[in-house]
Amino acid sequence: NESANGNAAASPAEPTETGNSQNNAGPQQETGNAAATDATPDATSPVFPETPVIEAARADILRWNSSLDTMLQALEREGVSDSELISFIDESGKIQAEVSTTISAVAPVVERLGSQLAQLGDGAKDGESESDDLRQRREQLKNRLADADAALKEARLVLLRAQQAESSVLSKRRARFVSSLSVRSNSILEPVLWQRSIAGVPSFFKSIAIVTGDSFRASISRMAGQPGGVLMMVLQAFIALGVFIFFRRLTYVAPETAMRGSTSRTLPYSAHLLEFVRTGVLPTLLLLVLKEILFSSGFFADRFVQLGVSAMNTLAVYFAAIALLRIFLRPLRPELRIADLSDLAARRVFSTGLTTLGLVAIMRVLNSFAVNLLAPFEISIVLSGLLAFVAIMGCVRMLLVVAEDRASRPEKVLAPSRLVRWRHLRPVIWIAVACSAVGLLTGYIALSEFIAYQIIAGMLVLTLAWLVLRMFDELRERLSNPQSASLEKVSSTLGMQPKSVQQMAILGFGFLRLLVVLVAAFSLLLPWGIQTQDWFALVNRAFFGFQLGGLTVSVSAILMALALFVIGILFTRTVQSWVGNQFLPTTRMDKGLQNSLTTVFGYVGLVIAFLVAISAAGLDLSNLAIVAGALSVG
Repeated sequence: NESANGNAAASPAEPTETGNSQNNAGPQQETGNAAATDATPDATSPVFPETPVIEAARADILRWNSSLDTMLQALEREGVSDSELISFIDESGKIQAEVSTTISAVAPVVERLGSQLAQLGDGAKDGESESDDLRQRREQLKNRLADADAALKEARLVLLRAQQAESSVLSKRRARFVSSLSVRSNSILEPVLWQRSIAGVPSFFKSIAIVTGDSFRASISRMAGQPGGVLMMVLQAFIALGVFIFFRRLTYVAPETAMRGSTSRTLPYSAHLLEFVRTGVLPTLLLLVLKEILFSSGFFADRFVQLGVSAMNTLAVYFAAIALLRIFLRPLRPELRIADLSDLAARRVFSTGLTTLGLVAIMRVLNSFAVNLLAPFEISIVLSGLLAFVAIMGCVRMLLVVAEDRASRPEKVLAPSRLVRWRHLRPVIWIAVACSAVGLLTGYIALSEFIAYQIIAGMLVLTLAWLVLRMFDELRERLSNPQSASLEKVSSTLGMQPKSVQQMAILGFGFLRLLVVLVAAFSLLLPWGIQTQDWFALVNRAFFGFQLGGLTVSVSAILMALALFVIGILFTRTVQSWVGNQFLPTTRMDKGLQNSLTTVFGYVGLVIAFLVAISAAGLDLSNLAIVAGALSVG
């Protein structure tokens, strides 16, 4: 009854509202028809409806703000893990990329609406009349412009919040990294530390045996229930091993064959680098692939997977380091040696490096086992201290051997383009060794281990970068030699003059050298809390555009503009050659006029190519015209 009464009560009001709406709809519909009629001849001021772009932008802005609010709330917690912080960096980077895309879609809408509104003007002044149709259009455009501009401003605010959230995450990770290194524990010389660690050794190895045994039995049980999965895992492992053997044989080049085309009696640096790929990179890749095949199958327990991943990662780095050490020292092939050392010094340095790297790898694996198995804290401290001590003693011995060998005979000049000179690198290594030793004695074990590990990792990165740079220099010298067969072959293949090939080689290898230096610097900064996400975000901002005041600077747009400019020049030269050599000679013009027209045509094409490139770069040609006019007046 109440519902019926409510409907009955509402019934009288409905015809009134409907009638009013119908009465009001009449003029509005006529105005809309008039606007549509007028919009046909006047394309500069159309009625702009609510676009799906703005609606999608609003929905995305709500989603982004929700994600950022959750992220900022999580950052306030004390127990946020490193994996969560890394995921926050990834999420903020994705939000920034999506927001940039949305801004690129909404900004043209705002610009288009603004230009349409400017075309209509500010409205009638005092004493002037204006049609209702024009006034309605202006109000409609103002509303649409306000909506689009609000969405654009909110998107830019989200972009700023995402950048601030990313900065907060990075600051938190760096602060945590610094605090972890500045924690002071027992000195390595304190007897209490050794007593507690020795007392916990039996339980530590017992935990390893228990975890290994339980994981083995669980793996056998899981494999028995999934024979097809076991067969697939074994098949993948055999395929990976076969690919490894194939590429290992493919990359083998005998030293005599490599030196056959060389003008000197030394082995080319490209052959050294290929040997490193064969003996260092390929085994490392094989271990990493086998790790993914074995531990992603689901047949092993999670705790055993953590131990196995740590061991195989350390073993992969060990293989690469030993291969690089062997290539530089060549203890059994002195005629192929890169390092300027005597045979005795090379053998002593190689044996010391081999022992040091092996002990460091063992200590690092055992330390990861102690952390994952929740062993007594003293065991982890002792293992970290032993790792630092072994690395310090190994570095000191190798430095002394090299210094003694260099003092007994003159130094050989190796290359004009060394990444870091050895005489500049030795003081840095000595300072790092001293700092690591002081941290070891004063109780800063984590800092001492970090410095010792960075000495080893830094030497590996710098030596590999030096080898790659020397290979680039070697190839550049081949292409720069006018008498080189390589220069003639490349020139004939590309159909270019040898001088042009030489210039391209210098520019190309210069760019490659810069890229190698950047990768080396990135690798050296990785352990210092700077992750790949930071570099990718920086490269993304630099390449796809960043705001500098009111100007958007984009490397990709600049490269596109340069490419269009070069294409325009080539097209102009082609047409200019056709006009000057084929078309104009058939006319009755004299030679001077033909040359003048050809030159003018070239200048016109150059100006058009320049204007197209400027437009592709995103610069406003009207502003450029204003600047050019001001300069001409001046």
